[in-house]
Amino acid sequence: PGVLNPGYCLMARGRDFSRIVGLNPRFLIAYGKLVPGDLNPEEFLSGNFENPFDEMTYAVFRVGLAETRLQHNISFGF
Repeated sequence: PGVLNPGYCLMARGRDFSRIVGLNPRFLIAYGKLVPGDLNPEEFLSGNFENPFDEMTYAVFRVGLAETRLQHNISFGF
């Protein structure tokens, strides 16, 4: 996975890697959309915007960390 905005990661197919990196993606949290990094808000909201990421398969994950104490004999139910 690649890192997007702080706390968000992107997982995509390997064949889309160079195209994704070339577009410098940004995740618009309020809209749940991945967009090119140089996109201005007016263009996105115009209704005429064709998102290059709409044709790609990807997943965006929100990731958080918290301190904890794991026991050496922890059972994960396997």
